[in-house]
Amino acid sequence: MVRRALHTAECRELGPEAAGKQFGPFEDTADGRVTVFMDEELLRARHPGQVELHRLARAVRERGPAADVVLVAPKPTMVLMDEMAHVVSKVAESVSSLALAGRNRWVYELSRPLRGPVGPEGRS
Repeated sequence: MVRRALHTAECRELGPEAAGKQFGPFEDTADGRVTVFMDEELLRARHPGQVELHRLARAVRERGPAADVVLVAPKPTMVLMDEMAHVVSKVAESVSSLALAGRNRWVYELSRPLRGPVGPEGRS
């Protein structure tokens, strides 16, 4: 993925004619932003001995923006498992004639509270 992003940056730096001569059918000069979702620091931590991978990531970070090729660290997403997911899953499997093998899992993204505030009577 990182090597491909660097190749795109190199082709765009060269321009369509020079990239066509150098890379032939493998030139990549298409318009538009190329976004690589990768945290460079996390990559270094997970692959400490991979010098070539570190060099490629640094080259994309340094040369890419001029060619509209950017590294973007993905934002973490918080998800909660519904405490009754296993019950709902069992019911769904038994009811559905098209249920696939394995358990269904229901996951909710934490974009809004699952329950409202509790009132003075102890109910929401």
